[in-house]
Amino acid sequence: MRLPRLCGLVLAGGKSRRLGEDKSFLDFHGKPQYAHAADLLSRECAQVLISVRQDQDLPASYTLLPDDDPGLGPFGAILTALSAHPDSAWLVLAVDLPLFDLEALRVLVAHRNPDKIVTAFVHNEWPEPLAAIWEPAALQKLRTFKTAGNYSPTDLLRQADIETVVPARTEWLLNVNRPEDLDQVRAILQARG
Repeated sequence: MRLPRLCGLVLAGGKSRRLGEDKSFLDFHGKPQYAHAADLLSRECAQVLISVRQDQDLPASYTLLPDDDPGLGPFGAILTALSAHPDSAWLVLAVDLPLFDLEALRVLVAHRNPDKIVTAFVHNEWPEPLAAIWEPAALQKLRTFKTAGNYSPTDLLRQADIETVVPARTEWLLNVNRPEDLDQVRAILQARG
């Protein structure tokens, strides 16, 4: 059996309410975070798309994928990508994970198990659906959850037979949701020099 092609999906469609500014445009690495994440995924993925809201305005130099179900958050974005390209696997990366780096990416890809519907890092004993590889077989599970009215990718992973990977560094999964998270990430990056 041929391994499904691996594509990248940057989740950039959130409204960033808790942070108070669009996380997609935060600059931690000399460019907006959406561009950094897309460029990072391109190192291991055949194609990279950026999941956006219908009203978001990102440069045409990136391939944008508007959510088919904008009210469903990350769940809708992952479902949209798998529905649009059902023969591809998707390495999903949330735009608010600025410390997810090339090492993290390569660890996740190296542990990919195409016989499971998802390969995900584990964070605080929970699978992290927004730093994970979603195989084509996940599409049916997503559709079943949607029909049942459950739009939580975390719930889906907790109930499914998935491959889990323990991150070598927990900071890979440190997300920027609030101003204090932003300060913490900036302090880590400043300490690195």
